[in-house]
Amino acid sequence: MKKILIKIMFSLLFVNFSCGQKSKIINQKTFDSLALKSNVIVFDVRTKEEIQTKKIQSSSLYVDYYSDDFQTKIQKLDKTKTYLIYCRSGVRSMKTLKLMSKFGFLNIYSLDGGIDNYKFKK
Repeated sequence: MKKILIKIMFSLLFVNFSCGQKSKIINQKTFDSLALKSNVIVFDVRTKEEIQTKKIQSSSLYVDYYSDDFQTKIQKLDKTKTYLIYCRSGVRSMKTLKLMSKFGFLNIYSLDGGIDNYKFKK
């Protein structure tokens, strides 16, 4: 009986943790909606070359994920703000989200699929 209870508790803990992380990945509709609010920073973690090809208009913070001082710059950001993070495909933004979470940021979200998945209005 004790083993069954431990397994159930572990499963519930795992599901809750997974759901918490999953909810930090948001679709474009949610991303665009949140970007309109005050206290929200749209955070692009792509390279300068990538930014020159296309960017989301509401972007206001750019820090190259591959820069040597990336972690230092992240740690200096205001933890009271909400950050909407994006990159090309979503991989770097998820890594950034996990790093920011480790540094104590609470209101951080990653754009699902990155800018490659973003549908620009014509």
